[in-house]
Amino acid sequence: MRIEYLGHACFFITFDNGTRLITDPYKPGAYGAIHYPSYEKEADAVTVSHEHEDHNAVSFVKGNPVVVKGTGEREIKGIKITGFPSWHDRSKGKERGKNTIFLMEESYSLIHAGDLGDIPEPSVVEELKDKDILLLPVGGTFTLGPEEAWEFAELIKPRVVIPMHYKTSFISFDLEPVSSFIQGRRHKFCGKIVHVDSLPETMEIWVMEDAG
Repeated sequence: MRIEYLGHACFFITFDNGTRLITDPYKPGAYGAIHYPSYEKEADAVTVSHEHEDHNAVSFVKGNPVVVKGTGEREIKGIKITGFPSWHDRSKGKERGKNTIFLMEESYSLIHAGDLGDIPEPSVVEELKDKDILLLPVGGTFTLGPEEAWEFAELIKPRVVIPMHYKTSFISFDLEPVSSFIQGRRHKFCGKIVHVDSLPETMEIWVMEDAG
């Protein structure tokens, strides 16, 4: 599996069978706060966790991708994708609405938590336990903050946690930096692209390089 970080909550994932998928594509300049560069990527599928323009800019993805939204199970070009319900805030959606957590399964299992704003229901937590890789928002304000994000990670115990949706030089939102999440926790720094061919025995944070 190849994972490329495009910025914010957007990743370009190439599975071992060649299927290409983009998560939560952002609109460059969204809300006057997203300053990551434009991206020229062609994909077979796009997952959209919720309808905000820094996460649902499907028109920026090249090709003719299948757009995956909402809960339920489906298969796209050999990739099993399951959406699980969650909330974008701690008020059961009254502030920012619903959020979908996506589980993608092929050679490895990968979770994209979208703009997760609260710990999901126990039944959802149970379904997500012991997967390989978790793409997790950690910046707070609109999502889980550093400590809540770690609480969720410890509940489901993936082998790898890749932080996303945090303060960088490309983001004007008032978010926490990734340093607030990784401090005192087992981690390593990676480039913009990681090739997953092995996993650590115990949970480890992989901090990917900012796009740009």
